[in-house]
Amino acid sequence: MKDNRSIISIRTPLGRNHLRNFLPNPSPCYKATQGFTLIEVVLTLGILMVMVFGITQMMRSSFDLREGISQQSKVNRKLNRVMDQINDDLTHTFFVSNRDAVRTKHEQRTVFQILRKSSTDTLKLTTMSHRGRTINAKESDISYVVYEVRKSDKHPSRSHLYRGEFPRVPQDFKEDPKMEILAQDISSVTFEPWAGDDWSHNDWDSARSDTSNLIPHMVRVVIKAWSEESKEAVEPEGDQALQQLATVVYIPAALDLDELRQRISSFRL
Repeated sequence: MKDNRSIISIRTPLGRNHLRNFLPNPSPCYKATQGFTLIEVVLTLGILMVMVFGITQMMRSSFDLREGISQQSKVNRKLNRVMDQINDDLTHTFFVSNRDAVRTKHEQRTVFQILRKSSTDTLKLTTMSHRGRTINAKESDISYVVYEVRKSDKHPSRSHLYRGEFPRVPQDFKEDPKMEILAQDISSVTFEPWAGDDWSHNDWDSARSDTSNLIPHMVRVVIKAWSEESKEAVEPEGDQALQQLATVVYIPAALDLDELRQRISSFRL
C-alpha cells in the first residue's frame, strides 16, 4: 500500500520578494570584514620591536647591576678576611728586648720588621696568634709570621698576598717560612707604624737603627685589591679600578715600651 503524501505549496500574490521581509536578518559573522593595511602592519611591528628592545635593555641592565654588586661584595669579603688575619697577628705581637740578658742572652729572639718597597710593604713579626691545625698537636701559640705581596705567575700584571708561618720562633730570622697565598688579586698592602707624632713611611726594624728594641704602639694597615678578578687565559688591564680597606691596629705589648718620638696630644688617623 503506497503512502501518498501531498505537497502543499503556498502561493501568495505578492511573490518571493515579499517573503524576504519576514525572514530573520543574516548573522553578523557572515558579513564581509576589512583586513589591515600594509602601513598598519608595519607600524604594529615597529612598536613591538621597540617594546621588546626596551624590555631586553632593562633586563640586561638589571643583570649587569646584580653581577657588579655580587663581585663588589665578594671583594669586600676578601678584604675583610685578610684584614681580620692581619689584625689578629698584629694584636698578639710580642717582643723581648735583647738587652734582657737573662731571657735572650743578648741574642735576637723576637722580631718586628716593616720593609718598604715601591708600592707595597713586607711585614715580619713574632706573634702569639698561632692555632694548631690538628687536634692535640704539641704546638705553642708562638710563631714567626711573614706577609708579602708577590707577582702572579699566570698574570704578570697582577699580584697576590702571601702569608708564611713558622709554628715556633726560629734560631735566627735569616730564612723565611714557607709562603702560601692568603688572597689573590691584591695590589698592595702597606703598614704605617706610629712614630709618636705621625705615621712613619720609613722602614722599621726592631733589631737595628733608631727603632732598635722598639715596636710601634699602633700600625695603620691599608689593603688595595682589584675590583675584577683575574681569569685564566685572559690578561687583565693594569689600570682597572681598585677597592681599598684601611684600619688602625693597636699593639698592647708596646705599651711598656717608649715611642720613637714624643707623643703629641692629637693626631689624624
